[in-house]
Amino acid sequence: MLSSVRIRGYRIFRDLQIHRLGRINLFAGDNNVGKTALLEALFLLSGGGRAHLAVNRNVVRNLGDTMISAEQFGEVLWKPLFCGMDMNQRVEIEGHHATLQCMTLTIEAVRVDPSNDFLTHSMDPTVTDYPDTRSLSLRYLDQHHSNQPVVSRARVHNDKIDFDQPESTVPFPASIVLTANRNNQEDAQRLAKLRTQKQDDILLKALKIIEPRLLSVTDSVASGFPAIWCDIGLSELVPLFTMGEGMVSIARLVLAIPAAAGGMLLVDEIENGLHHGVLVPVWQVVSETARQNNVQVFATTHSYECIRAAHRSLGVDDGFRLHRLEVNQGKNRCVTYEADTMEAAIKHEMEVR
Repeated sequence: MLSSVRIRGYRIFRDLQIHRLGRINLFAGDNNVGKTALLEALFLLSGGGRAHLAVNRNVVRNLGDTMISAEQFGEVLWKPLFCGMDMNQRVEIEGHHATLQCMTLTIEAVRVDPSNDFLTHSMDPTVTDYPDTRSLSLRYLDQHHSNQPVVSRARVHNDKIDFDQPESTVPFPASIVLTANRNNQEDAQRLAKLRTQKQDDILLKALKIIEPRLLSVTDSVASGFPAIWCDIGLSELVPLFTMGEGMVSIARLVLAIPAAAGGMLLVDEIENGLHHGVLVPVWQVVSETARQNNVQVFATTHSYECIRAAHRSLGVDDGFRLHRLEVNQGKNRCVTYEADTMEAAIKHEMEVR
């Protein structure tokens, strides 16, 4: 697991340090303090500096089905990755991991020298003109795999994005669940994998929290595309995505955990689509499934009910931590509540969101 993380120069973070990470970490805070950005930074770190993550829908925000040319990536979508939109600065994401020890990811804007088509780091003092904002360089290093950094690059060339990405070992797997990245086909494929491992009862148990009539779940292509189908005792199976946001939200959570076995689960606004009355058993299922798969959980919330439910369900035994992100006069800060301090805060109705 990660025990601490430091993020400098990424999006809203000038310098954010988080210590005392637990097995399950819930992040709260006002709007625009960096909760989603934190998940993105951890996702990038887990990829070990792979440049293709710079165009991944889990990092490039609000892309959806919008048509955008390669030429627009730099100015519109890559520049906001840098604090203050300043691509002359670098992004640094550092973590301390139980096995990998010190992990470091650096992201920089690069420019192309037209004379030899060679990518040059923007931080090079010999470079006098502005960097090509459509090209990025990622450099990753940890103390476990090698003393040599992994360097990969993404650049715009001939109206497409090229990658210079050497073969390397992924530090650890990560599943990220964002509101905008729902993928019914991916969920069905994950269920199919669980079925081959005889673990599909995990999903059935979780979905019964909302729908007690549920008899079974299965992945099927009968409709012409992969989807999850549910048997609730009717004459036909019912597609999961028609059974309400709560069912879909729980399914996405539970299916994402085994996909990240040995790594981390990253969830934005974990309470989305869930009634506050089911949050305690949902946290219990998330905790149990994460423990079975050796997964560290990072989730964000705006809900006080979600915080209380997590504390009630997990307490101190599951290594649960509540972290509040703050920005004060441009300075980033993280306040961590452990079980005893959180108990007092909730009892006195202190604002911990």
